[in-house]
Amino acid sequence: KGRAIIKKMYDLVTKQLKFKTVEDIQPLKDGGVAFIFGDKAEASKFAAYLKKAGALGKVVPLRRDGKRTMVSLKTK
Repeated sequence: KGRAIIKKMYDLVTKQLKFKTVEDIQPLKDGGVAFIFGDKAEASKFAAYLKKAGALGKVVPLRRDGKRTMVSLKTK
């Protein structure tokens, strides 16, 4: 089930939304999915997309320089 969600989300961000800086997509322990972006602007766009869909989890900067950002999708 987790792998199917990861593949579906990967297709969403790379093929439909055409984001170029997605570095990684990982399942979370609580059943959500974490997306790691290398560009803060794309992370913000994706967070806005998830918020509009009612599925935004958290937005967390991963480095002090602000270049990598994690956006989580809540699936429950």
